[in-house]
Amino acid sequence: MEGGDRTETEEINVIDFAMEVGKSILMHAKGDSSRIVAVGVAAGIAAVAAGVGYGIYKGGQKLYGYLVD
Repeated sequence: MEGGDRTETEEINVIDFAMEVGKSILMHAKGDSSRIVAVGVAAGIAAVAAGVGYGIYKGGQKLYGYLVD
């Protein structure tokens, strides 16, 4: 891909990335219920943060495109 052109498939890969982040954290959910809940919350926060970070990145790309053109 040249420049900032992204396909729908690449954007779906970001969703996959966010899910993998959550899954990798959930692998540590062992032991008593309080630890399992804590790890679940951490996984959720990490997945949301990955999605929000990508959203900010995409917004910055669009803003840059408007300012440059």
